Amino acid sequence: NGKKYIKYNSYLCCVGAFKKVWAGFDTENKSLVAWNEVTVNDSILPGAELRLKNEILLLKNLNHPNILKLKDYWINKSKYTLITEIVNNNTLDKYYDKHNKKKSNTLKKHTIQILNGIDYLHKRNIIHRDIKPENIGINDDDVKIMDFGLSTKYSPSPDLLSKPELSRQSSLTSDTEFSKMGSPWCMAPEMFADNFKYNETVDIYAFGHTILELILPTPPYNELIKPLVKPTFTNIFV
Repeated sequence: NGKKYIKYNSYLCCVGAFKKVWAGFDTENKSLVAWNEVTVNDSILPGAELRLKNEILLLKNLNHPNILKLKDYWINKSKYTLITEIVNNNTLDKYYDKHNKKKSNTLKKHTIQILNGIDYLHKRNIIHRDIKPENIGINDDDVKIMDFGLSTKYSPSPDLLSKPELSRQSSLTSDTEFSKMGSPWCMAPEMFADNFKYNETVDIYAFGHTILELILPTPPYNELIKPLVKPTFTNIFV
């Protein structure tokens, strides 16, 4: 698989704790791609390999203009190489920091695109669980929802088949999937509650938080982020 792609070693796009991304080239389609190399180490970050495998399994079956496309992948021991679409305008937060936050037409377009991507996921029984500006890329002015490492599948309530208006009754497939996962400042309050079976609507809360973060001078509930404790979020649970 790797022979189809060329990695531009001199064009390192970003570096993370376990991930490096280079610009690459698809020799068959004659297009730029992102060459992602992820080194997993469960001894340092428990469950990292399982989350990465989960992300690959989800992404390889997704095809939507507002979701980052996984084109190919291969594994060599503990190193995973993922070939994805390249995001040429960085992430949503950096894009709006650089451009005028009050460009209402652009924000309206991006808002609709994010919702279209989330709707596509939910119709396939997938909850992203980590919607935030840093996980939404901009590619030629179109958004791409990224980073599915915390995503999970869920099983809709049987009533959903005949009564779509009952969508809020859908639930995850197992108790292990009700984990308190995500970025705390974007997580819906119910995700912090003990023994509460949340559903796909947590993505809608995170979406709303994301849009507010783009248009406000400081993120919503910014004053609560540092002393992040459960009682704090109980107070804003409405």
